[in-house]
Amino acid sequence: MLRYSSRFGPLGNFLFGASQADNLVNREASVVGWFRRGVMSWVDLIHLRRHSDDYLVNSYHRFWAFSLAIGLIGLSFWVMVNISTS
Repeated sequence: MLRYSSRFGPLGNFLFGASQADNLVNREASVVGWFRRGVMSWVDLIHLRRHSDDYLVNSYHRFWAFSLAIGLIGLSFWVMVNISTS
């Protein structure tokens, strides 16, 4: 399983699945990403290149993970400041 993340978030994921994902099914391609193991194995996709016509799909999973981490750190600082002043 490949884990794809659009640069436009969940709406971009939906639009990619609705319009472009069918073109990639049962086609030869090269994938670069991080292999993860858990109950089920998956690959966090960085980019996928289809061999037949050099079609390239980029994934922004690392961007969204980094953005979420920075947002949660900011939220934790905000909570700590507001709790300590109360």
